[in-house]
Amino acid sequence: KRKVLNIGKPIKEWELNIYFGIKTGLNKAFYINKTIKNNLVNKNNKYKEVIKETLKGKEIGHYYKEEIKNYLLFVPWHFPNHIENNLDFKKNEKDFKDNYPEIYNYLSNYKLDLKNRNKKETDIRYEWYSLQRCAAKYYDQFYKKKIIWSEIVQSPQFYLDNNNLFIDASAFMMTGENLEYIIGFLNSK
Repeated sequence: KRKVLNIGKPIKEWELNIYFGIKTGLNKAFYINKTIKNNLVNKNNKYKEVIKETLKGKEIGHYYKEEIKNYLLFVPWHFPNHIENNLDFKKNEKDFKDNYPEIYNYLSNYKLDLKNRNKKETDIRYEWYSLQRCAAKYYDQFYKKKIIWSEIVQSPQFYLDNNNLFIDASAFMMTGENLEYIIGFLNSK
């Protein structure tokens, strides 16, 4: 052990970060299929900014991923004014409705359920149409090279993603240095 420590750097000192996936609070509202995605994008190409290819934990394999079947409506808190962290909920909702009308209308179909998600937070900390946990402090990490894996597996199943995939709450991701080396180790017997 001393020899290894003398010539190497312990993994805890590597520049690595681990994050969990997106928690919607109501999957049936925020996850859409390819048909709905295509209909929305055909109405307005700008909607691609909001629609993210997403993997569920069970779709992550040993060095591979299944074909993308899920698309996330990535609507962070205070959207579309989230970059400025604007806390004017009425203005945010009006801007969302004006700039993304079809997505707003789609989510409006679930408005009652969305408002009832978490009474302590909905319309207090975030708007009814926003994701419950949108990875606000780290969603930029989804756009980096990362290792993703499922929360519950029978054997190691890690996938190296370099395609800006998002993951749901049943998966985790690691960003940082030496990911190619780490995935080989993690997927090994």
